Amino acid sequence: MAQRRPAPITDQFRENAALKPVKPPETPVQPQTGRGLGKLILNVVSQCKHQGGISMAELKQTLAAGGYDVSKNGRRLNVETKRLVNNETLVRTTRNTTFRLNNKVRQQVQRRRRQPARR
Repeated sequence: MAQRRPAPITDQFRENAALKPVKPPETPVQPQTGRGLGKLILNVVSQCKHQGGISMAELKQTLAAGGYDVSKNGRRLNVETKRLVNNETLVRTTRNTTFRLNNKVRQQVQRRRRQPARR
């Protein structure tokens, strides 16, 4: 068998080798709403003045007014409220569609508001 000579390196190949690899364009990173959504729900429910709590429709309207995309993340909102009910952070009232804070959580929130921030 005859040995082949390697092909001569052309100028175009040298230029391409000297270039840095092209990075794909960066896509904008969407903020994760998983853990932050629970805090948003608790903030809305804790600010509710009604003794009976806040209904799911009012909760969705309040979050939408605050800039949260309820139509896109409605399923996530339902799952998060169920998780908070299972953790006993939220309590369903007799109407079964309204939520209020559990008494233990309510006391903790009031304590946090009373104590000034430490510096």
